[in-house]
Amino acid sequence: MPQSLVSSKALAVNDNLIFWLDAPQTWNRKTRWVTLAGWCVWRSGPPLQAIRATIGGHVFEARVFHDRHDVIQHCGVSADQVRCGFSLEVRLPRGEWPLRIEASNGADGYCIVWQKNVVGPIFLSADERRQRRGKTQVAAADRFHWWLDRPLNWDKLDRELPICGWCIDRVEERITGFRARVGRQIFRGTYGIQRRDLRGSFPDSPYAHCAGFAATAKLPLGRSTLALEVRDVRGEWRSFL
Repeated sequence: MPQSLVSSKALAVNDNLIFWLDAPQTWNRKTRWVTLAGWCVWRSGPPLQAIRATIGGHVFEARVFHDRHDVIQHCGVSADQVRCGFSLEVRLPRGEWPLRIEASNGADGYCIVWQKNVVGPIFLSADERRQRRGKTQVAAADRFHWWLDRPLNWDKLDRELPICGWCIDRVEERITGFRARVGRQIFRGTYGIQRRDLRGSFPDSPYAHCAGFAATAKLPLGRSTLALEVRDVRGEWRSFL
């Protein structure tokens, strides 16, 4: 994520809040997904607790926060505001829509800190599709703890492939579903199978005891690609394998 120097043109949304958007540095690129990165501090009161973007009735919440000592030094605010940097991804719908960023320090709810009309592309380009797929795979690898109990031997697979194991979300969000995908074929599975053996390994996870999954996929003749996916509380499917 780009880390620009703190600018003297930081936007003071109100007398008690200072906000700045580091990225994107240009809105000329027509992409479906855009990364918003910047910082937000309060001159007094509690530090940043949550930040989100809204567009077309959809809400995208920041899940990555980091320290910005340069901001604290520049703005002269208290040291407890240091974790003020944020990054989040937003999906732009087709056409022109108002994009709004809202922040909260937990005291007064959300307030609007930035807004702009943006234009989403009609079609997703092949380059962005490939980049998005690669980014999703990397993010999933960092996000989930998982293990496969079956199959035991990937070199000797039957056409009917039983799959079972467990998967835990590192950010402690509840997983609501599991499926296997072979090419364009989807095989619905079961998530929530009791795995009491995981409690000792993940004592801080509220869902470790029921993190088991199972499904049966049917493999076509020849080479094929198998993907395993879990569904979050918002209904979004994420691949972890």
